[in-house]
Amino acid sequence: MAIVKGRLGAVYMAKYGAGATAMTNEATTKSGTNTIFTITNTARRFVDPDTAVVIDYPDNATPVTSYATFQAPGGKVKWAVTPGGGDVFITGKYIAVAEVGQCKSWTLDFSTEMIDVTEFHDTFRVMQPMIMNATATIEHFYADSGLFAEMISTSPRLGVDLFIEYDAGTPANCKRYTGYGTLGSTNISVDAGGVVEQPFTINFSDGPYYMEGL
Repeated sequence: MAIVKGRLGAVYMAKYGAGATAMTNEATTKSGTNTIFTITNTARRFVDPDTAVVIDYPDNATPVTSYATFQAPGGKVKWAVTPGGGDVFITGKYIAVAEVGQCKSWTLDFSTEMIDVTEFHDTFRVMQPMIMNATATIEHFYADSGLFAEMISTSPRLGVDLFIEYDAGTPANCKRYTGYGTLGSTNISVDAGGVVEQPFTINFSDGPYYMEGL
């Protein structure tokens, strides 16, 4: 496995709840097994979760509900078994996504909530796993204007792309975790011997999902 340089990382965000743009019969790219179909236009990879989505297959005029899952962050439709060799089209709304500048690192934490279900006569404590949780912590230099400042002032609900590797020249090389969440917390730190920083956290509510490519 090749070592990935941290400097190839990036953070992209999309604000949802307002400003979504309609898309009709948006084309998708199919996987080799014809079970996963992903929106081809990477600028439209964040599908608005507040808008009903219509999936058409095998043409752009036949709505279906036979698919297994639809992943709004990433614009991905999945079938458990291939529906055939036709094409998939998606109608709904998408949210514009852009890079968040002044970021220097990010950390993604996963945890599982555990409930103690130990009973009398048990020799060891018994813990029951319940639900998973994911939080991103992003180290960010303070900016009094720009994308991030505008986002947190108008809506805490965000689409987030955390890139392990971002390669604009070869999108197939991109690797990222994508999902929807809310702004958990942020603070501004001023140091006379350094620069002003504003780290922030994102609490995921849908995802994060690992994806390769844009």
